[in-house]
Amino acid sequence: LNESHSTMDLTVTETVARHRDIERIEEEGFHQSTFVSSSGGEKKI
Repeated sequence: LNESHSTMDLTVTETVARHRDIERIEEEGFHQSTFVSSSGGEKKI
């Protein structure tokens, strides 16, 4: 049971880490798209 619990904790940690990575990538992509759009004078959503 203790081993199972540790595995669950690891899974949750990995899930949270991946979720944060996705958020960071999406945020960077959003800022990059906004920068390119404003620089090119074209706005794309």
